[in-house]
Formats: sequence, C-alpha cells, structure tokens
Amino acid sequence: MYQTDVLEILNLQLDLGHRDPRMAEAVELVRAKQCDDDRWKLEYCYTTLVPVEKSGEASKWITMNALRSLRRGHAISGLAGSL
Repeated sequence: MYQTDVLEILNLQLDLGHRDPRMAEAVELVRAKQCDDDRWKLEYCYTTLVPVEKSGEASKWITMNALRSLRRGHAISGLAGSL
C-alpha cells in the first residue's frame, strides 16, 4: 500500500502548476512544523529497509522539500516576503 503525507501532496500539486487558495492550509501546516533551528524533523519513516535518517531528528531531505514547497507556495498563504 502506498503512503504519503501533506508535504508530498503539496509538492505534487505545485509541480502540476496548481495554485488554489484551499492549499493555504497545507502550506501553513508545513510552515508550522519548522523547528527553532529552521529545519524540519523526520516524523515518520515509511520504510526501514534502508534507514537513511532517524525518526524524530532533523532531516536534510524533509527540510529541502519543505523549503521547496514554501518558496513555491508562499503566495497562496500570504507568506510573501517571509522567506
């Protein structure tokens, strides 16, 4: 079974060129999960076959994807100028 999360869905929507005010909640959720050190933690690992990063610790991959989403989605949620 395929599992996904808000960050992945948001990136897919932005990749497809979708820009809709209803996406603002997802953008704000991603923004709210940013840690004090300006990084994002790996909350859940979908596979344990090849553990690249540890759950609960800052993740370079999640941080990269979150920043990518926020930069492209900032106009949707009124975050313009905050990045």
